[in-house]
Amino acid sequence: MLDQCKTYLNKISPRLVWIGSVVFGLLIFFVDRTTGNEIHVSVFYLIPTFLVTWYVSMGSGLAYGVVASLAWTVAESMSGFQYSHIGIVIWNTIVRAGFFLFVVILADRLRKALHYEKSISRIDPLTTLYNSRGFYERAYRVLEELRKQETPFTVAYIDLDNFKSIND
Repeated sequence: MLDQCKTYLNKISPRLVWIGSVVFGLLIFFVDRTTGNEIHVSVFYLIPTFLVTWYVSMGSGLAYGVVASLAWTVAESMSGFQYSHIGIVIWNTIVRAGFFLFVVILADRLRKALHYEKSISRIDPLTTLYNSRGFYERAYRVLEELRKQETPFTVAYIDLDNFKSIND
């Protein structure tokens, strides 16, 4: 079950993430605009910003974050709340954009670190060959592909006695 979820999440289309994030962002915008300053839902812009960064790219996440911070400001101004000075509106927008930038950078670094850790957990550092985890995952993917194509295959297995002493 977990492998099926991982496979599904790895196949998510960047276009689908963009469309879903835009729809979710518009929903947040309209809810934020109608609830005014009493109920703040703008923090939920972080969810699609994170998803766009994770599944599309860091640049796309930055663009989405800037648009989300502007939408937050527009929704706030449309709710009728008045600030004492226009500089406060500008400052709040810049701070929000900076916050989204921070989240995008963290999400991108987290994704890269996860990818790196996943790759080194499947490779033996001494031989730079697949370890047992890497071998079984790769073999599973290859066998599944061969089954789908209904292609015959052969598996060869070599067992070397006392190889550990040679390896050491």
